Amino acid sequence: DQCFSGVSSGPGQVVAWSAGSGQATLPVRAPFVIDVCPQTFRLIDQLLNEVWPGIDGKREWPPSQEQECLATSCLNLLRLQLVTVIQHAVSVDTLSLEPGSTLLTNLKRKVVEMATHPNVLDTIQTCAQRVLEAAWTILLPTPDERARALSDLLPHQSSESSQQSSGRTFMTDLLVTSLMA
Repeated sequence: DQCFSGVSSGPGQVVAWSAGSGQATLPVRAPFVIDVCPQTFRLIDQLLNEVWPGIDGKREWPPSQEQECLATSCLNLLRLQLVTVIQHAVSVDTLSLEPGSTLLTNLKRKVVEMATHPNVLDTIQTCAQRVLEAAWTILLPTPDERARALSDLLPHQSSESSQQSSGRTFMTDLLVTSLMA
C-alpha cells in the first residue's frame, strides 16, 4: 500500500520513489538517476535537442513513440535534478545555470515551448508543465523575466484568436501567480 511521489524511466530501467510519512529529501547523487552537476544539465539539454524540433519544426513532428518516451524521460529527469538543486540549496552558479547563461536559456526555451505550444503531445506537455511548476524559481528567476514571458504569451493583435491553448493558459496562470508572490 505504498504511495509513490515520482517516477523516471530510461530504456533499461524504471525508478520510482516515495515520500513515506515524512517529507521526502533527495540525495545530491544517486547513480543513474541524480547527479547535480553541470554535465548532467548539458546532457539533458543535448537529449532534448534530439526530440524537440522547436517552434521552427525542423524535425519530424509529431514524434515517434520512442521520441515521446525520450522527451518525457528527459523532462522527468530535469525536474528531478532541479528539485534536488532547490532542496539542497545548490548554487545555480556552480551548475552553469545562472540567469542569462546559455545552458539555462536553452533549457528554459525548450521547456517553455513544450509546456505551451499547441501541437505538443499531452504527455510531453504535462511533463514540461511539471518541470515549470517545480522549478520556476530557477528557470524564470526574476520578475522581469516572468513578466516578459507573460507578455509573449498574451495575444498582441486583435486578429489573434482570443482562445488560448491549454499550455498557454497554464503558463499564463503560472507566471501571474509567481509575479503575485
